[in-house]
Amino acid sequence: MIRAASELRGELRVIGDSAALLLENGEQIAIAAPGFLERLRERVPCYVGGPCLYRDRVLVLGMVDARARLLVGFQSGTLFREGEVDYPF
Repeated sequence: MIRAASELRGELRVIGDSAALLLENGEQIAIAAPGFLERLRERVPCYVGGPCLYRDRVLVLGMVDARARLLVGFQSGTLFREGEVDYPF
């Protein structure tokens, strides 16, 4: 297991309890970091009506398992929505 601290930029997609980050380079990272979804839901309003609870640009600081393509540790994040304030989480 190779882990590296990373600053990740891309589009966060959350459907139900599944979350993934589609990076700007086209790679996809699944999110398995404990507490990630809980903190996101506490601090950022979700979309109502539609398949995705969240589908927004984000910056995430965390630990990535490069082989498994998983975010396994999470420090902080910022969600960006056009026309709204930025949401730190």
